[in-house]
Amino acid sequence: SSYRTSFITNLKTNVTSSTTQMYNGFLMDYFRISNYKMATSLGLTVKQTELDPHFLDVYYTGQSGTYLRHHFEALMELFEGEYTAAANQIGWADYLIQSNDAGAQLVETIRAKQLVVRAAFDALPALPLEQLMQEEHPSVFELNDALSDLYHLFESDMSSILGLAVTFDIDDGD
Repeated sequence: SSYRTSFITNLKTNVTSSTTQMYNGFLMDYFRISNYKMATSLGLTVKQTELDPHFLDVYYTGQSGTYLRHHFEALMELFEGEYTAAANQIGWADYLIQSNDAGAQLVETIRAKQLVVRAAFDALPALPLEQLMQEEHPSVFELNDALSDLYHLFESDMSSILGLAVTFDIDDGD
């Protein structure tokens, strides 16, 4: 049979399972938003001495904030299983809700934190994100904190409830 068939039918939680691989892909992509694009750009990661907004997507266009928001929303569609092109699909939220009561509670907590992140995006002044970072505007630090809080729910609580292992090294000391 094909790799696709094997991937879809492997519902275990071991390191090579399709569920673990998809979870790690989701988590790594969210980490890119939270750490590489925000924290690194703000100079907040280990061994950084100053900010460097060049880590943002489309830095020279002045549209980095828009792209960052779209990236975030795409991942939240994946979490919810609600895609523009195909609504009512299965997402990580469904998997958590079906797992146990703690999973259902975590989904509510994640949804509340999503609202905090969206509010932080909405609170950004209508200036390029790069400029706000260089001016050390408080709103970019609030967005960074909100993104980081949500990341920790995905990395720690979600993996624990679903019994999935984080299989990549993010070199952040965890």
